[in-house]
Amino acid sequence: MKLALAISFAAAAVARAADPVNVLLCIEAYCPGCQQFTVDDLIPTYEALGSDVMNVTVVPFGNAHITDEDARTMTCQHGEDECSGNSYEQCAISLYPDPTDHLSYIGCFDKISGVMAVDKAFETCATQQGLDWDGISACHDDADQSWELQVAAAAATPADHTYVPWVVVNGEQYDLDVETDFLGFICDAYTGDKPAACSGKVAKKTLRCENK
Repeated sequence: MKLALAISFAAAAVARAADPVNVLLCIEAYCPGCQQFTVDDLIPTYEALGSDVMNVTVVPFGNAHITDEDARTMTCQHGEDECSGNSYEQCAISLYPDPTDHLSYIGCFDKISGVMAVDKAFETCATQQGLDWDGISACHDDADQSWELQVAAAAATPADHTYVPWVVVNGEQYDLDVETDFLGFICDAYTGDKPAACSGKVAKKTLRCENK
């Protein structure tokens, strides 16, 4: 009897399980809207729901353009510091693929990026978050490795994006012109039993940086 009940409960648990919601976030380091969305929407939602509900991929490249791949030249919307910032974030993601690690690192930078130089900001955040700054900076300073990551990020950024933050949920664009409640949107997209955090929805409007 106990075995039958255990099997029944196990079957019910499996039935309630569901694949996590796939979230792609395309950002650039110095875009105010990207910083706002990452800090105010993505990170709190991920912290509330976790990896069982969300499968998060962050691509730091945004509205940058590779002008000559052979010559390794590129432009970034907010200048050279943004190209450098994107590289630091790409390196952190490469070294720390768990979103719990790299999201907190990126979020830290987003909060202090306006008060110190790009390299100092990322170094400060590495110290605060307990990440290996020597490893991140070595990746950033390695011409081959950092360029490979820039090219990969460019390829992973949807060519049809018209602004950043560009958010794709389960293959469909999360339209910042329409949607204002990211937590609620993810909760609605998740087909399993809704976590308790899904009862808390906060509406807000996100800024954005146009792709020109």
